[in-house]
Amino acid sequence: MKKINCVGVYCSTSDRIDPFYFQVAAEMGALLAKHNLKMVYGGGNWGLMGATAKAVLENGGEVLGFTTSLLAKSEGVYPHLNHLEVVGSIHTRKKKMEKNSDAFIILPGGFGTLDEFFEVLTLRQIQVHNKSIIVVNAQGYWSLLKTLFDHVIDQNFALPHQRDFVTFVETPQQALHELIGG
Repeated sequence: MKKINCVGVYCSTSDRIDPFYFQVAAEMGALLAKHNLKMVYGGGNWGLMGATAKAVLENGGEVLGFTTSLLAKSEGVYPHLNHLEVVGSIHTRKKKMEKNSDAFIILPGGFGTLDEFFEVLTLRQIQVHNKSIIVVNAQGYWSLLKTLFDHVIDQNFALPHQRDFVTFVETPQQALHELIGG
């Protein structure tokens, strides 16, 4: 596996969620910056997306954003990103994020986050990439996803070795440890 320089972060754009999740996002962003890992994300200004980007930038890190015109209007765009690219479609956005990421971290989120998670998981399954996928199960947020993931494998809809495609952790520190060790 190649050295990790850029980490794709998928998470919520909602501002109506428990403040605890904002703390998790800020902690993840600070850790990425501290370890010189660039953040790749959807460019959003709100929710956990904005909180993570803000923490990376405030801690001297770099953030690469990919968005669409429609999402830039509905989600806003975080100011002062190191790189922002506005693309024509969600499909192109996801492809750019996947190509520019060496690994993926999934923080709490909604349907868009699930879509992005399943896309990078499926691309790993069909061997388009061999990148780490780490799910931060803060306060058990993704416990039902883990149960579903295990159920799919236990019922033979996926192969047992594919369990290793995703690592579930509880904290941003554990996610970082999975990415870079030590």
